[in-house]
Amino acid sequence: MVVYKLIVLFVITLLITGCSSGAPASSLPSQTSLNQAAVPPSSLSISIAAFQYGQPIPQKFTCQGENVSPAMAWSGVPAGTKSLALVLEDPDAPGLTFIHWLIYNLPPTLSGLPEKVAAGDQVPGIGTQGPGSSASAGYTGPCPPSGKAHHYFFNLYALDLDPSLPTGLNAADLQRQMTGQRPIRVG
Repeated sequence: MVVYKLIVLFVITLLITGCSSGAPASSLPSQTSLNQAAVPPSSLSISIAAFQYGQPIPQKFTCQGENVSPAMAWSGVPAGTKSLALVLEDPDAPGLTFIHWLIYNLPPTLSGLPEKVAAGDQVPGIGTQGPGSSASAGYTGPCPPSGKAHHYFFNLYALDLDPSLPTGLNAADLQRQMTGQRPIRVG
């Protein structure tokens, strides 16, 4: 199986304080299991108009604002892709990597996501959301504790897995489904 992986790093340069949910961080098998050695890049690209690489994530998309997911667009999905998956993670969270969003079973014909994707397991016409570190299915905006700035990775995977993965997968479950697949890291 082949997985193409696009990682877009958005760095919050302004500290967001006092909004930690107290929820335990997700227990991914390891950071390197999701961020394996890079292989030659594909033409897969992603953009988020509401904020740019290296710039603060606007308050609207955090726990201090409306806590809604940003609209995003992608292109260059490789031929033969059967489904896509998107994982938003914060590797700077205390303890383990905090999963802010997990959405999979995305059709390969989808060219992006609208702003404010509804919470819940199934999003009609879009895909399936699994529980993140907050234990709920849906987007959970950045909400780091006081201290250093956090980095947020929007990981987009082009999969050769049929878009029929079961409801309720967490990040570790999704990773197990992708075992043996080689990601391409772009960006």
